[in-house]
Amino acid sequence: MKLMGESDVKFVLYVALFGDMCVDSFDSDVLLIAALYVSRNSYSGNIYVRWYKTRLAQPCKKRKLGDGDDSAFANTPVDKKRLEYEIIHVNLLIQVLHTRMNNASTKHVEITSLMTPAHLTTMLLFMVLLCGCDYSKKLPRVEAKSLCDNFDVVVTAILACTTYTNNVFSVDADQSINSLIALLYTRIYTKHVQKGLHDPSHSMQTVLRHLHSSTLSEKTKLELPTHVSFSIRCGILSG
Repeated sequence: MKLMGESDVKFVLYVALFGDMCVDSFDSDVLLIAALYVSRNSYSGNIYVRWYKTRLAQPCKKRKLGDGDDSAFANTPVDKKRLEYEIIHVNLLIQVLHTRMNNASTKHVEITSLMTPAHLTTMLLFMVLLCGCDYSKKLPRVEAKSLCDNFDVVVTAILACTTYTNNVFSVDADQSINSLIALLYTRIYTKHVQKGLHDPSHSMQTVLRHLHSSTLSEKTKLELPTHVSFSIRCGILSG
């Protein structure tokens, strides 16, 4: 058995030995790994992820000094709450998301119906990377909901700036910035982008220039990315 590193990568090697599996994890990235395994291997069994909710450590409560207590800093631990978790059926999650991609619009059904499940899943993973995870920094002010709400344009935009051959997903960084990401920011800030910029021929530079001259708050403008930061992110994702 080939050594692969961290346990969240290695767990898929045991599927062939033990079949159906439930993986405990505090890290949601394990979902990406499991989803890719199911799609690439056409795995018909069941893989579940029991994802635990993480909490910030809470300070100890100070205990009031009482008779016979000679400690000025006596602490008592905070009552521990039971761990909260959710169990996710990876196979079903993939099916639902693939259906969502196919139903984004009638035009996209014709496109995505010709694609393999592995390709569709890889596109979904690319979307997650854009939103940020252990493997990438998120696009500023772009959340997962932003991508889901704009599936009707995001799916075809990703197809236009990426290629998928023999399980290798490649990203054209410049085209990704000036088509997919420019369109995404235009959709998110549609009220602040001048009429006519919804034309996909507009570059990210143009979109950013108009956003900075819009009525957005100064705090929001400071959080907007630069073309250089986009190039770094997309260069990493295409590597």
